[in-house]
Amino acid sequence: MSGGRIVARVIVLASALFAFSGCADAGGARDAADADSAAVERETLPPYQVVDVAGSGAIVGRITLDSVERGDTTFTATDSAAAFCGATRRVPLVYGRGHNLQDVVVWLSDARSGKHLPIERRYELTNSDCELQPRVQAAVEGGMLNVRNADRSAHRTVFLLGNDTLASVRETEAGQVVPTGKPLVHRGLVSVHSNRYPWSRAWIRVFDHPYFAVTNRDGIFTIDSVPPGEYTLKI
Repeated sequence: MSGGRIVARVIVLASALFAFSGCADAGGARDAADADSAAVERETLPPYQVVDVAGSGAIVGRITLDSVERGDTTFTATDSAAAFCGATRRVPLVYGRGHNLQDVVVWLSDARSGKHLPIERRYELTNSDCELQPRVQAAVEGGMLNVRNADRSAHRTVFLLGNDTLASVRETEAGQVVPTGKPLVHRGLVSVHSNRYPWSRAWIRVFDHPYFAVTNRDGIFTIDSVPPGEYTLKI
């Protein structure tokens, strides 16, 4: 980078701490954190502005935990769900390789001007083997989400922003695709769940700016084309 410098302060949100906890009732803690995060997102921010970015640089990092509990959470299915998915389902508490954390959303919370928003704003969420994939993703406000069903089982996928229901998508057969823009209308942390399979959870972090990333299996993220300045980096 030339022509300036980037300074980033790192803030860990409560929602991230809850998501990585090893409690048996982690789902309830996540719900509470999701609601808190949604309230924070309602704070008024100046609109994002596209400007010429001179002397930009990139923020590259890795998210790790000092110690990782490789346990699973075991869910018991209802009678109707057990007929297709089995009576129980084991879900890992932590995803990633070694101590590196996968599926961590990282963003600059106070970046209100800079590069263009992505042109491609169509995203995918698939019910596959009675689970939602991808488990975590980030999207741009105003995008379109294709909700797919790869199972022979029927699904009803529910999208929540805090305690507000944004959409409820019903699918009855394999190969069905239902496009909807409702979950991506407003910025914030959208939690997603199936009304039949208690382990089927996902999260979509919606932004009104392009300065965000999601860590890969090695915990690595890159946020590029960042103008010189001082920013708050949140995870």
